[in-house]
Amino acid sequence: MLIPQNGMLYFEIKILVMKRDEDPVIDIELWSESSNSSYTYSSSGKILGHNIHGLSGFPTFGQGDTIGIGTNLNTMEAIYTKNGQPLSG
Repeated sequence: MLIPQNGMLYFEIKILVMKRDEDPVIDIELWSESSNSSYTYSSSGKILGHNIHGLSGFPTFGQGDTIGIGTNLNTMEAIYTKNGQPLSG
């Protein structure tokens, strides 16, 4: 698979089944020669990762939701969406 050197990479996943006692996470890893960072969006509505120790207040997600993950390759910024809407906390 050829990966572009700039622009935006984005994909979505739909959560078809989720048990009540699970707290799944969606991860994205950003890598460049000067930085290697990993970020996690938890179904409980928290963002965790490199230099981030639990930002809360983001929407929770569960069965039936579609979660999007994107990376701006020019700025190495990550974005998350829930059901097509950008997250804001």
